[in-house]
Amino acid sequence: MADPEKVIDILVAIDAKSIMDQFGGQLSTDAKSPTSIGDGSKLVYMFVRWDEVISGDGTSTLNVSNTPSNVIRWRGTSMTMNSQLGVTLHSCELLQGDDKISQPEASITEEQVPFLNRDGNPDKQTLTDLYFESTSLGSGKVVYAYTFAITDDEGKLLGYFKWGNPGIDS
Repeated sequence: MADPEKVIDILVAIDAKSIMDQFGGQLSTDAKSPTSIGDGSKLVYMFVRWDEVISGDGTSTLNVSNTPSNVIRWRGTSMTMNSQLGVTLHSCELLQGDDKISQPEASITEEQVPFLNRDGNPDKQTLTDLYFESTSLGSGKVVYAYTFAITDDEGKLLGYFKWGNPGIDS
């Protein structure tokens, strides 16, 4: 079970290449009218710490354990870590339990991140971190849907997409 006043980090990895292959003829460039990739999509993979999983680890229908006052954060990336096709979470729609968590809002920070340089030595680089954050307000079930953008390697918008039905239980 999740601990009180804890941050629950949800990593959302999206198979942008397969989405473009399957839905490329149905691209929406309107964030208010995204192309649906279906609830329970096999093209979205969500991960949290093992002790926060109720069900669906590694699937688009991940259900996590939560305690009131927890902070929940979602970070999105493509399967290539945004190096070819990029993925950016755009907005979250609360489908059920909108009184159980605050509306997830985007937050952008710059972070110093360690990496090994070409010589194999530790170094740091500055990365822009975009995540959505919400606070748990009470006990009960939450179901939500995310809209996300896929961009090419130049940062050009290719389309907006949506999937739903992951959950949070407290």
